Amino acid sequence: MVTDDELDEMAAILDGAIEAAFRWREVTMRDYPKLVCPPPGPKARAIIERDARTMSQNYRKDYPLVVDHAKGPVVVDADGNRYLDFAAGRCSARPRACSTCARPTSTTRTS
Repeated sequence: MVTDDELDEMAAILDGAIEAAFRWREVTMRDYPKLVCPPPGPKARAIIERDARTMSQNYRKDYPLVVDHAKGPVVVDADGNRYLDFAAGRCSARPRACSTCARPTSTTRTS
C-alpha cells in the first residue's frame, strides 16, 4: 500500500518532469533562427567592446557571437537571438578514436 506521503512525492517528481518537458519543447519548437535584433545586438556589442578593452586579444574571434546559453542545437545570444549550431563539436577531440592505435600491441619489452 502506498502512503499519502509517497503519493505526494511521486506527484512532485512527475510535476517536475512535465515542467522540464514543456521547457524543452519551448526551445526545440521551430522558433529558430529567431532574430530579435540584427546581430550583434546592443548587449553583445557592449560585451565585445568590454572584451576588447580588458581581455588578451591573442584568441581570434571569427564572428561576433556572445552566447548566453544553449540547449541541444539551439544557441541563444546575449540579446535573445536564436541560432542553430552547425559548429557543435567541430573542434572536439576524440581521444582513442582508433583503439588499436592507442594501446601497445605487446606488453613485453623487446630490447
